[in-house]
Amino acid sequence: ICQSGTTSGRTIKNTIIKLDGSQVGVTDATTTCNSGTADATYSFGNNFVVTTGSTHTVEITADLSGTTAEDDTLYVGFGGTGAATGKTSLTTVTVSNINGNNLTVKGASLTAMKDLTFSDRSSTQPTGVTNAQAVKVAAFVIVGPAGENADISQITLRDDAVQFMGNNFQNLVLKDSSGNQVGTTISSLNTSDSTYVFTPSAAIRILKGEQRAFTVWADVKGSVTNSGSALAMLELDTVTGTGVLTGSSANFGTAGTDATDIALQKVYLSNHGNLTIDESADSPTQQMLVLGSTGASLAKFKLSADPAEDINVTEFSVADDMSTAWKSAKSSLTGAAPGLGSDARGATGTIKNLKLYNGTTLLASVSSFDVTYNTQT
Repeated sequence: ICQSGTTSGRTIKNTIIKLDGSQVGVTDATTTCNSGTADATYSFGNNFVVTTGSTHTVEITADLSGTTAEDDTLYVGFGGTGAATGKTSLTTVTVSNINGNNLTVKGASLTAMKDLTFSDRSSTQPTGVTNAQAVKVAAFVIVGPAGENADISQITLRDDAVQFMGNNFQNLVLKDSSGNQVGTTISSLNTSDSTYVFTPSAAIRILKGEQRAFTVWADVKGSVTNSGSALAMLELDTVTGTGVLTGSSANFGTAGTDATDIALQKVYLSNHGNLTIDESADSPTQQMLVLGSTGASLAKFKLSADPAEDINVTEFSVADDMSTAWKSAKSSLTGAAPGLGSDARGATGTIKNLKLYNGTTLLASVSSFDVTYNTQT
């Protein structure tokens, strides 16, 4: 008996009954899963013998190469009108109906999706800046077929229809979740809608329902076309695979077809990073300093780099402001008349042993201000 719980009239091929692992009877070329009544009659002769006091296993196998479709449900069983006879008494024994569990037919196709653990890039979390190397551009997940294991032989990426990788990137690389490179580096990218094919040196085996993560990396060019905006730039076009058991195509997607392409994460490029300097919360408060005191803390500042890139600080200019609140005479520097305001004075000799620290690490020091005015670098 074969019964389809989804659509009547579905067929399976090459149905075989096995007793303790060995085929008994003939192979039924086509079995129709229809009404749930006896569909195929097998004649076993003397080959199907259930011995007294022993337990035997009956197995029904078939090829799902008939008209069954993905997500169909069916079950198989036997009994009803079957006949059995006691070997000694020669009395007919009634065979009870028994059915197997409901089974769901699944296909051999791979599926894929954008990796949600890697988000679209933005101004607060940019992809990178000009000349940055090996930045993470995108991430996606390939899911193994529900019906069988599969071997992945090729992964193809594609430019977005409007924004193109070649305007901004070079040296495109695909990696698996362990950081191993898949295929070869594609050094030159195009400035029109193009595909980028990665072929692993050996097929990647993916198990039924398994999820495999992949990441895409590239170098940012020294001059980019698309900066300052989050833009879709890359898609997963196709994955070429073969079912391990059936040898059937397990491919995902249709080459060059927008309907099946998966848009990957948006890219955000910055031309450069930025440095922000703020007064630290624990900077010394306004106060009087005693002449001749040593090791006096003068000021504390906080330097912050934005997310675009690290910043190398190469120079610090420190000013010793020797202004007064009341100008008693015409300013020799600005020509301003006497009155309330400020008047810069020479800083030479006012401070000695000026030191610059990063935390507790001494970065640089100068013995004294040695210029006419008030700046020391």
